[in-house]
Amino acid sequence: MALTDIQALVADQVRDEASAIATAERDRAIAVAVKRYSSDRPRQLVVDVTSAGGQVLDLPAGWVAEFSRLVAVEHPVDQIPPSLMAEEDFWTYARPAGVVIQLASSISAGATVRLTFTVPHELDADTDTIPEGDREAMSCWAAAFLLDQLATRHSGDRQSTLHAEVAHPVELAMQYAKRAATCRARYFAELGLDEKRTAPAATTVEFTPRDDMGHRRLFHPGRMS
Repeated sequence: MALTDIQALVADQVRDEASAIATAERDRAIAVAVKRYSSDRPRQLVVDVTSAGGQVLDLPAGWVAEFSRLVAVEHPVDQIPPSLMAEEDFWTYARPAGVVIQLASSISAGATVRLTFTVPHELDADTDTIPEGDREAMSCWAAAFLLDQLATRHSGDRQSTLHAEVAHPVELAMQYAKRAATCRARYFAELGLDEKRTAPAATTVEFTPRDDMGHRRLFHPGRMS
């Protein structure tokens, strides 16, 4: 199961010998990593819907508010090559009653329309949508999150011993911060992403103006195991 694999990878990368990180913190860090990965590499669902006729379609089952983005609209379906609408011929539109899919041209009632759209990834004890090849990248982002927490914790510590072999808290904080930066860099490198990129791949509901003709104008009991 990927969750167990990622938990182990995170533990290996953090190397928390002092057991300062609780299991709950680790799992929250993994949840943060899933959210980030979903933003950078959202998964796609393909759902067939039935047109009620006209230029409006209801959102498909599985659509996630404030995340999903419409990628493709196919009509008629199962053509070779696929009969995909041009990107400018479909968009999401917010009405007082809710968001719908608006089309530039009408579709007859009863016709099947195939929708492709983005949704977040899922990772828990029962569900896993993370590709196996991206597990290490995921663990890097979670590890960076935890290492940043350790850096913050040690930056506020006072020197409690005079033994030369014990690292000064400020030095430890710097080490953790450096390791966190390295983990983040590995995440971007392994996914082939631009590290300076800030805009997520998944967006909130989008609206493109059209004219009347339809044209486009950390730390609690319970240690990390």
